[in-house]
Amino acid sequence: MSDLRGRLEDVDLADLLEYLRDLGATGRLALKFGTSEKVLCLRGGRLVFALSNLPAERLGDMLLQDGKITQGHYDEAERGIAQGKRMGKILVEMGALGPADLWAGVRSQVLQIAFSVMALDSGLFHFSENEAPPEESIQVDVPVQEVIVEGVRRIRERKRIAKRFPRLDVV
Repeated sequence: MSDLRGRLEDVDLADLLEYLRDLGATGRLALKFGTSEKVLCLRGGRLVFALSNLPAERLGDMLLQDGKITQGHYDEAERGIAQGKRMGKILVEMGALGPADLWAGVRSQVLQIAFSVMALDSGLFHFSENEAPPEESIQVDVPVQEVIVEGVRRIRERKRIAKRFPRLDVV
């Protein structure tokens, strides 16, 4: 298979992911929309890692929001990142997280990024075959079908709620 690229307006993302799963594809699916970019990394047609340039989808921000680390831990780890270390490694070294908590946090982050791309209906995509995720990353092993089903369920739920409450200020 050669690299695949195109516009999200022309392709159903669920169909594209299922196609890559059926092929047992290994590579990186980059999705660009506006100034945002997300990447899903596949190995053998299974999701193993995800990246995002959105600040709210950074590991530290997600751990802080979920109450897994304190603001003090976050701030201290941020200083370490400036020295070239990874957030998760710093948090484990500090004792703010255990290895199992770090793995669970990374898995949650990967899934949140993957579920969020299912809502995209415009932008560009590019699948680069045989491009592996970053070496230092903790990798997960999630069936692509799980991403598709949960991502579509979340889209439908949002649309159902939007019909009942068309304005965000409705209580």
